[in-house]
Amino acid sequence: MSGKASQRHRLLKLLALLLFAFALWFGWTCLWVVRESRQQEVQPADAIVVFGAAEYSGRPSPVLRARLDHAFNLFQLHASPVVITTGGAGDDPKYTEGGVGRDYLMHRGIPEASLIAETLGSDTAQSAERVGVIMRANHMRRCSPHSYLTYIRYWHLINNGQHYLITEPSDRSEERIGRVGRLE
Repeated sequence: MSGKASQRHRLLKLLALLLFAFALWFGWTCLWVVRESRQQEVQPADAIVVFGAAEYSGRPSPVLRARLDHAFNLFQLHASPVVITTGGAGDDPKYTEGGVGRDYLMHRGIPEASLIAETLGSDTAQSAERVGVIMRANHMRRCSPHSYLTYIRYWHLINNGQHYLITEPSDRSEERIGRVGRLE
């Protein structure tokens, strides 16, 4: 019996050692993921694009304000010389989301010459299409989409049967071109 008990004891020690090794590996992986997630890798771009959210009588909603503040921080880090704000009038004919965003950023200190407001889009799809037109007209090739698009490489939007694709510039790509436009 002592031989079986000794063998069982060695097996338990080995199992405990394996569990300890797994716990160390898992803990290290969790810490690495948290550390990597907090790093801000700002890629240079021709434009920072802020997609609209609600505005209330000329004031940005909390969601829009958060997007604009993030864009302001990117601008301060010299990620881009231009910020494009988007969004039409919605229910308020006096103000547009794009105009409110532009005014907010101008008030925060971004020069008017560095701001472009797209104010005619009635939804994200139209705004995305118009941003593509604005960028092409201004010879811009790389964009850093702000808001939820910053964290997703490929984002598809289906609106009225038309597909749109917005890609974030890839740091692994030679071109690093952000494309905004209609998929055929």
